[in-house]
This record gives sequence, C-alpha cells and structure tokens, in this order.
Amino acid sequence: MDFVDVAIIRGGPAGLTGAGALARQLHTAVVFDTQTYRNKKSTHMHMVPTWDHKDPEDFRAATKDSILARYSTIQFLDIGVTSIEKKTDCHFILVDANAKEWNFRKIILAVGMTDTFPDSEGYVGIWTKRMQGNVFRL
Repeated sequence: MDFVDVAIIRGGPAGLTGAGALARQLHTAVVFDTQTYRNKKSTHMHMVPTWDHKDPEDFRAATKDSILARYSTIQFLDIGVTSIEKKTDCHFILVDANAKEWNFRKIILAVGMTDTFPDSEGYVGIWTKRMQGNVFRL
C-alpha cells in the first residue's frame, strides 16, 4: 500500500499555501481541486501582497506553476473528492470523483466558504461588479 503524506482538498489560496509549505519541507501531497472558487466571477483581487488588483485566476496559475517548477513532491488534480475515511490517526482513505482510492497520512481541508445570497431582486447580478464580499468576516 502506497501512502502520500497529505491530501489537500481544494486549490484556492489556502490549499495553495498548504501545498507550498509542504513542498518546501519535501512532503508529498496531492491537491484535489474542483476549479470552483468563491471569487470565480471577480476580475481582480486585493489584500494579497504583490497581487493587488490582479486576476485571481492568474494568481492561482502562477502559484501552482511556481510550486511545480521547483518541487516534484506535489501533484495537482482537477477532480473532486467523494469520501474520506479515517482508519487510524495517520491513515486516511480518500476516494476521488473517478472512484480511485488513495492512502494519506494527513488531510488539509482548504474548502473556503460559499456565499449565500438573500432572495432580493438584482442582488446576484451586481455581486463582484458593484458589491464585494468581506474576506475578514467570521
């Protein structure tokens, strides 16, 4: 049975940060990314040093490319996860959307958040255009 050190669920900023930190320590990891992001409709992002007012998609691509260019211990897969089962403290069985089973020692859930919109006419239409979310809300 082959083990990978860490499964990272989702490839947004939190998942990419986890992948970069693990790569730097030469841990093996797989990032499972569904390509669904809270800021998918946004054309620019803020509050990230050196990336102010730049496209979030470019940020994700550049971060991923930077990791892959330097480290061979991280894999990125554009696929979701259907289940995770804890066998022991250091053994998790993950099943991806293609029904492939994986064995991991640890799991990072970098799933972010989903916006829930009120049932108000026009609200969704101006989201990310004239109205932005607060990344610091709890």
